[in-house]
Amino acid sequence: MEQLTFKTGELIIKQGDLGCNAYRITRGQVEVFLSRSKKSFVLGRLGAGEFFGEMGMIEDKPRSASVQAVEPTDVEVITPRDFNEFILKNPDKLIPYLKSFFERLRRANELSFFQLPSSEPPTESSGSSSEIDPGTVRMAAQTEELRRRIPKPEVLIHKFPYRIGRWSENVQADVFVSNDLLIRDESPYQISRNHCAIEREGDHYCVLDRGSAQGTAVNGKRIGGIENQMIAPLHSGENEVLLGGENSAYRFKVVVS
Repeated sequence: MEQLTFKTGELIIKQGDLGCNAYRITRGQVEVFLSRSKKSFVLGRLGAGEFFGEMGMIEDKPRSASVQAVEPTDVEVITPRDFNEFILKNPDKLIPYLKSFFERLRRANELSFFQLPSSEPPTESSGSSSEIDPGTVRMAAQTEELRRRIPKPEVLIHKFPYRIGRWSENVQADVFVSNDLLIRDESPYQISRNHCAIEREGDHYCVLDRGSAQGTAVNGKRIGGIENQMIAPLHSGENEVLLGGENSAYRFKVVVS
């Protein structure tokens, strides 16, 4: 597959253009944003191992958003022809792409019923998102049990959505599971395979429950599980996010600055 390198600030995909290729980031970071009336509206940030542009392979529509490198970035290009050849000759190569497809489908299904907090495009711009401050989100484990079950007790989140779910032995090969943080839970499970995600829309942040069985609590507000709500906002400063039921040990402090 073709390998491309982009400089900081360089557009990889332009909103409204036609294109059928998908991209996997092998180094660096990109920002996904919409342009409306000379303003930029940030949808998320993606890093190494993430994919974008995959919907171009299955629909003949203009690109719905722009993608820009925010630092020197290398990407792997996959064409529809590559995809078809993988199906026939090397299906294992498709697992990361299928994960991305299913995650997009899951999120679209959830957001067809629930909307993220609304916000206006935060800054004036000439179509580039480089002037937008991405903000900082820091997440830290608040219990000793949780610290033992995750790779690091604290993480600085640079990409959105940031997805959290349950670890399993075959998680890498499971096309229905896509996560950035894996928690080693034990039966009876508090954490679902795809539990929740920290999302960004413009200058707003929230937690989206991804259809978990036990649900999530954000600053005491229950979402997911048996609740009718799937989204809860994160406010500036400290937030408490509990994964699972009320007696769960999987409690995080999430600081938005």
